[in-house]
Order: sequence, then C-alpha cells, then structure tokens
Amino acid sequence: MKNLIINFSERSPIAGLLKAELSFQPFVDFIENKRANDTTVKKEMLRFVQDGLKKFPSLNQPVPNDQLDNYKELLELIYAALTGITTEQGEIFWALGMPASMTIFYGTDALYNLLLDKNGKAIKADISKEISESDSRKIIMLYSIILQRFYEYTLPLKNEVIHYFIDPETGLSKYYKVNFDDRFINIILKQKLPALNFRKIEQHSSRPALVEYLQKVLPLDAFTYEGFNVISLADVTIEYSIESIKNSITETSVKPKEVCVADVKRSLKTLVGCNTIEFGFIPFVEMNKRPLLDFGSLSNSVLLHYGRNGTIPEATFLSMVNDFIKNPVPIFLKDLGRYKNSSNSLITMLKASGNAAFALIPLFYNGLLTAVLEVYSAEAGKLDEKKLLKLHEALPYLAQLLKTSVDDFHHKIANIVNAKFTALQPSVRWKFNEAAWHYMYNGFLQKKEPELESIRFEKVYPLFGAIDIRNSSVERNMATREDLYYNLSLLIETFTKIKGNYKLDLIDEMIFKSKKWLNTVSESLTPQEEYRLNNFLENEALVALRHVKKIQPVTAGSIDEYLESLDDKTGETHKNRRNLETSMQMINKTIIDYLDEAKNDLQVSYPYYFEKFRTDGVEYDIYIGQSISPDISFDVLYLKNLRLWQLKSMAAIYKKVKGLELQMPRRLFITQLIFINAEPIDIAFRNDEKRFDVDGAYNIRYQVIKKRIDKVHLKDSEERLTQPGKIALVYFNKEDAEDYISYINFLQEQDVLENDLEYLDLEELQGVSGLKALRVGINLD
Repeated sequence: MKNLIINFSERSPIAGLLKAELSFQPFVDFIENKRANDTTVKKEMLRFVQDGLKKFPSLNQPVPNDQLDNYKELLELIYAALTGITTEQGEIFWALGMPASMTIFYGTDALYNLLLDKNGKAIKADISKEISESDSRKIIMLYSIILQRFYEYTLPLKNEVIHYFIDPETGLSKYYKVNFDDRFINIILKQKLPALNFRKIEQHSSRPALVEYLQKVLPLDAFTYEGFNVISLADVTIEYSIESIKNSITETSVKPKEVCVADVKRSLKTLVGCNTIEFGFIPFVEMNKRPLLDFGSLSNSVLLHYGRNGTIPEATFLSMVNDFIKNPVPIFLKDLGRYKNSSNSLITMLKASGNAAFALIPLFYNGLLTAVLEVYSAEAGKLDEKKLLKLHEALPYLAQLLKTSVDDFHHKIANIVNAKFTALQPSVRWKFNEAAWHYMYNGFLQKKEPELESIRFEKVYPLFGAIDIRNSSVERNMATREDLYYNLSLLIETFTKIKGNYKLDLIDEMIFKSKKWLNTVSESLTPQEEYRLNNFLENEALVALRHVKKIQPVTAGSIDEYLESLDDKTGETHKNRRNLETSMQMINKTIIDYLDEAKNDLQVSYPYYFEKFRTDGVEYDIYIGQSISPDISFDVLYLKNLRLWQLKSMAAIYKKVKGLELQMPRRLFITQLIFINAEPIDIAFRNDEKRFDVDGAYNIRYQVIKKRIDKVHLKDSEERLTQPGKIALVYFNKEDAEDYISYINFLQEQDVLENDLEYLDLEELQGVSGLKALRVGINLD
C-alpha cells in the first residue's frame, strides 16, 4: 500500500470553489451504526474495527493533508474493513480520495503503479490529460449525490466514468470503469435548500447543458463536503473492445473496408491483451461456383500466402479449402514446434510461415459459413486457450463485418462488369446489341443455338501511343540489388552481435557466407545467383537465427530487429523495391487519370474506340472511322483533331509526371512514343480475349511494328530513339508524317514544344526496314 497524495483536480474549473475537508468521522459513524444493527457473525469483526478506531481519539476533527502520515495504521484498518481479508492489495485497483475532489491519498500498489511513471513520481502524461478532460462527469457525480440525498431524485443520465491506460508491457490500451463509493461523505447545506423543477432538469439531454443549468439553480458551493471517497477501478477492456468492433461494423459505410478491418484487428489485440498475436481473415467468396482465394489487402491471411506460394502443391491447398468448407470446425495448434517431421499439409504451411502457434476459427452468419478467422503468433507460449476464449463474444460481430465485405465485393464486381465489359464502350455498344439481337433471332428460327457473328469495324484509322518508364527493368534490378545489399549488411551485423552471447562455429560460417554474398551483390547478380541467394537467406540464415533465438533468449532483441526488417510492407530490406513500385504506381495513375478524363471529352466531337494497356507504363490504341459510327458522317477533320490532341497530351502527361518528382520515393523518368499509321485498317473483336485486335494479314504488319519499336535505336548508333523529355514519332513515309510536322510547328509557336525538331533514320528491325522518326523536346517552361 502507498500513502501518497495525487491531485488530478488542479486544472479543474471547480478546483478551489468547493469547501471540502478530509474526515474519518463518517466512517466511524458508519461502523458504529452497522455494529448496532448487525446480528450476524460480522458483528465481531465490526467490534474489532471499532476498537481499532478508538486508538485515534481525534477522528471527529478534519485531518490536514500534511498529517496523513500519522494515520497509516488507520488507513490500513479501513482498507482491511472495506476489502476483506482475502483480497491481495497487489491485485486490485483501490484507493481513498478526498471528498468532492479527484485527489487520492492512499491506495494499493497496483493503482499507483498504473498512475505513476516508472520512477513512481510524476503522473503519466496520457493519464493526466485523459482524467483532467472529464470535469463534467465529476460535476454530475457530485450533483447525483446531492439530488439523491436532499431531494431523493435520481438523475436520468448515465454517468459512467471510463479511463484508459496504456499497458507498458503490450503497448495496448486497457479500459477501466471508475467506481465511487460515497457512503463516507457527509454533505452539509450552508443555506436554504432551493426548490427545483425536475421536468426542466430532464429536458437537458446533454451533459454540458445539464451541468450549466444545475450550476445556476443549485450552486455546488452552497454545500460543504466532509469525509472521504472510496475509489475502485474495474477492468472493462473486454466490453470496450467488443463495443469498438461493433462501431467498426457500423462505420463500414463511411470508411474504407481496409481501415475498418485494421481497427478491428487492433481491438482484437486489445481484447486478448497481447500485441504479438496477429489476426487474418479469409472471407468466403464464390466466383463461378468456386471459392475465390484472393481477397486483396482485406485478407492478410497466413494460409492464403503460404498456400499459394509453392509451399505445398496448389491442388492440395484447394482440396484443403474445399474440405474445410464442407466441414468447418475450429483448429488449434498450440505448439507447432513439436511437429518435427509431419507430412500434414497444413502443418507444412504453418511451419513455413515461422509461427509458433495457430488457430483457425470458422465464422457463421445466419447459420452459413461466411469467413474464417486466423489467430497466430510467432512467439511460443503467447497464444493459449484462455486468449482464444476471450474472442468468443466477438465472433458474431466479425462474421457480420466479413459478410458486409463479401456483399460489397459482389456489388463492385457487378458494377465493374457493367461499366467495363458489358458491350465494352458506348461508341461500339450498338454493334454488340445488334449482334445479340441476330443471335436471339437466329436461335428462334433455327431452333438451336446459333453461332455468334463476328464483330468487325472496317477502314478505321489507328492512333497508337506509348508512355514508358525509362529503364524499368534496370531500375527494378538495381532496387533488388540495393535491398539485398542492405539485407546482407544487416544480417552480418546481427550475426556479429549475437556472436558475443553465443559461441557456435555455425555463426562464423553464416558471417563468412553473408560477406561472400555481399561481394557478389556489389558487383553483379544473375537470376540464378539471385535464386541461390534467396535460398541462402530463407533456408540457412533465417533457420540459424530462429534456432539461436530459441535457445538463447538474450539474443532475441537483435534477431527480432532483423526479422522485422524482412516485412515486405514495412521492413527496410524491401524499402527500395517498395519505393520503386510506389513511384511506378504514381506515374501510371497520373497517366491513366489524364487519359480517362480526356477520352470522355473527346468523344463529344466524334465517337471513337479507346483501349489502354498497363505495362511498365501505359500504352493505348485509338480507332476512329465511319464504320464505328455509321449514323454520323465521318470527316478527316475528326482524325486530325485526335492527332493534334495526341501530340498535346504527350507534352501534358510529361509535365504532370515531371511534377511528381519531388513526391516520388524513387526518381523515375518516362519516354513517349507515337506510331504514325496513315492508312486505315480493319479490326475485329476477339471473343476469347474480350478485346479488339487488327484483322487480316495486311493489317497484322501494323501490330508487329507497334511491338518492336519501343526499344529501337537510331541507325548506326547505340542511342535509343526514346529519350526522357522528348516525344518520338515513328513513320514510314514523310507524307504520313506531314500532319504531325504541322502540329509540331503549331505547338512550338505555342511554347508547348522546343524548337529542336530532329529527322532521324532508324535501325532495321526483324522483318521491318525503312523506318524513320521525328523527335522533339517538351518545353517545361
């Protein structure tokens, strides 16, 4: 027990306003009255307490704070009388406090350890702020006592006081309900008691409004308070965690599902009281009567990850999934380490994941299997039956959350199909409607299923453009080498650290191999070497580290630091590759957003077909001509307008991407290419691929050239045609390029392009010769 004053009311608006005195006389009166009226065996215990109180003859006088040290024996007696002989003070959060104040002066070690910092002196910052912000609740509590005692009226307002604290061991929040026992407080009226209108009190539904009204009609300073409070804290973390999960479900309509799921996982960790236990979800979604096992970032599933990366045959994994769906029962593997040579496929996957314990819990909604909850931990002994039982109350709410996710998934799929695939684009939808009618009509006539007619558009003018990320393969290889170099450097550092705590020749061998690989990575790395290096890291180095950590816990800190760095989403050993992918996604999104917005505006002048492809960059095809829109007269003017837009858009896209340079975690550049094909071609819809492609032997030449010019060099030179900051236009005959030359001159006058137009000859490609090119710089000013 501790006898230490902590005042939480220093900044309170009512601090100093109320006259309150610490007195033990109300407790003396309570014991005397209790003994006089008690006829049970407690009477003897009450006599013992009463005899103890007689040792302090001045209890009918107020006790100054500076004299509390003289009452330690009395305080111990009060604690024993109120909590009983079976209660251990280290197990409960209990204290005595001043009347009408958030000040405690005596309590259990457990409570003081909760409130004070590690030095046992200052109040923890988050606790002080959180408690000090609940003044309105304290005031309402005082009014509750006054109204009950003087008016026999109970306030129609729930006034729970809940405080949360951060558990230093887990870093998770814990929630406690604060209970106040006011039996040992006397409230003395200093003036005439005013009449109150209880109907008006009940009209104030909000706490602040009620406080303001009561302070007007019944000032707190009209009373004197003497005695002491008995304060106890009850752990309500489980109730609050469940409530938080419920709130996450209701917020799915306004928040992204991924955010809500992340909130739920935090609540589940709080519920089980362990930060090293992780959770994964597998929503059961059927696609074409088969379970869809890739649910994106929502899943975060151990089984999906290790079941589909080659740990076991995919057919075996799918069979396991189907068997579980047929017989969904909970599975708990408390100690995976004891399965040394198991041939069980589930055990094989889980051991590959590096987890020490794993549980699989089916989730049911309206009696139907909706999803599966995975519970796992990489630390041995952290996951047990007690923690799993704590999850039981949350399971129906998790099932509801996953059910909404499954429903939303189906809804999105339907929208995408309608918007992106059904009848393709509005400009060609009429052709598909016509073909569908012919299909139905012919079926009616033939009394059997007819063949689908070919959907073709003849003599359309093609426009091809490509915005490519410069040297993307080189950048990807470089990022991989940089990450592997960091990985090996950190691995050497980790083995060197643990070497001082554990003598084993294996560690010296690991350091030697790591340094050897470090030299290899510094010079070059072939695909075969990269495969061997990853095999060394996963099957030798990691195995050694986990073995050392298990038998030498003192090395856990250094080893865990390395293991954390391996996380592909947050770890440092994947930083360069993550940065590269982020930069590439930023570039592609900028390009696609621009093209999507522009294509809708351009459709107003004349309908055309637009199709884009995402590579390491973005490519697109545009087809325009009379056959696409037979009811609207086509003129070459519309083609010229599109060609001018194509050139302008290349300059605009480059500037937008250039503007991303400061935001990109890894600086990348783009190149831009246009293929000029002046003659119209025929295209046809490929039912098997659900896309348009060129049709006819002559037109295939157009497709071949498109695929081969992306990395073409200048004639008799090692210089690539495409260069950052320039637009390259490939053509065969100068007549084909005349329109574009005119547009270039126009855009140079508009200061969109630089005055550096080049006329270039290109190297011969396989099956293609005589290609020429224009190249012009983009004016960034």
